[in-house]
Amino acid sequence: MRFELRHELNALGRSALVATPFEPTDSEKAKSEALRVRQTRIDEGLVALGITPHHPDEYGRTNGEPHAWHTAQLVDGRIVGRWSGSPEQALAELAASWRAYVGWCVEDYDRDRSPVSPLMEQLSRKYAVKREQGPVVAPFTQEPPAIEAPAPREATLFDLLEGWAA
Repeated sequence: MRFELRHELNALGRSALVATPFEPTDSEKAKSEALRVRQTRIDEGLVALGITPHHPDEYGRTNGEPHAWHTAQLVDGRIVGRWSGSPEQALAELAASWRAYVGWCVEDYDRDRSPVSPLMEQLSRKYAVKREQGPVVAPFTQEPPAIEAPAPREATLFDLLEGWAA
């Protein structure tokens, strides 16, 4: 994702956040309305940039539209993520949700293709954080790290015997 687009999406998320403030003491109805208006503003901004936003229906079905987990890093180092229709949509939504500039955002995995998020798991292992303990914090980078290939396993006695018998 080019820097200019990343900057525009962060600004979009920030402007949607500023336009729809709410306090923790607000009623659930007020919070829900503010979040609905915020999402509408983000969607309108995405359309203006030529990006089609995608959302699941009220039952979580995507009806064939793109929908995957996106992993991102905030400028303070936190690694965060969310389900979204595209990296651009996820970046704008994360900028608004976390109230922070997003350095990078990538599609990490699609639940139809893989049961785990490879990049999120790799960063959790590398920085020794269990997901239940809070967000992973890593040194800030402008681009996501490459996903490391799993180490090849060593041959076992059974593997060697299988090769000998053939």
